[in-house]
Amino acid sequence: MIYLLEDRRDRLEQQLKVKLNEKLIKTDATMSCTKEEVDEYIVEHFPDAKLILLHRSYEFVDNEITPEYLQSVFNAHGVSVVVFSGDNSSNVSKNNGTIKSDDLYANLPWFVTQNDETNISKLIFGERYLINILLAFQVNVYDKLFSISDSDELAKKEIGELKFLLPNLKAPELAQIKEDLKGLLSRDEPVTAGFFKDYIQQVIDKQ
Repeated sequence: MIYLLEDRRDRLEQQLKVKLNEKLIKTDATMSCTKEEVDEYIVEHFPDAKLILLHRSYEFVDNEITPEYLQSVFNAHGVSVVVFSGDNSSNVSKNNGTIKSDDLYANLPWFVTQNDETNISKLIFGERYLINILLAFQVNVYDKLFSISDSDELAKKEIGELKFLLPNLKAPELAQIKEDLKGLLSRDEPVTAGFFKDYIQQVIDKQ
């Protein structure tokens, strides 16, 4: 079950253009407890939760509860959390993520019909989520290689940083691509920055 924690009903009604199936998502969930009661409250009120959608500005009863703290407690219960707000960027990190409010509400009607509530990449990147994950990965790669020329061979530092980015290719459908990139970065022959960039572009072009 997906639970939406949005305490501004006017904001919810303005953003969400279609009615969602309440058997798949609860849009009226609340978190009305103190920080000390959060763990017990989750067990009682979110027993079947697989994914929590939390607006960053949600006003908790207890000011000591923060989105980060709530995320950590839900994670301890095996529940993923996606935090959304007007100025968030799209990002997937381990079992959690962030997304802009507009993108969340645009992707949500399609996402809830996918019967894949633990695949938050689909929610964050939408119907074309595979290509969007790859494009986001490409941007991160270019950022890491910004200071070196395309003809430069990747040093251990760059290779380590690029390997660190590979878990961002979280979608199961991208598992083979992730392994291929890992193998490319692990081979004995030198790899230039330009070759690695071109390889990623070829992968994207095939999607």
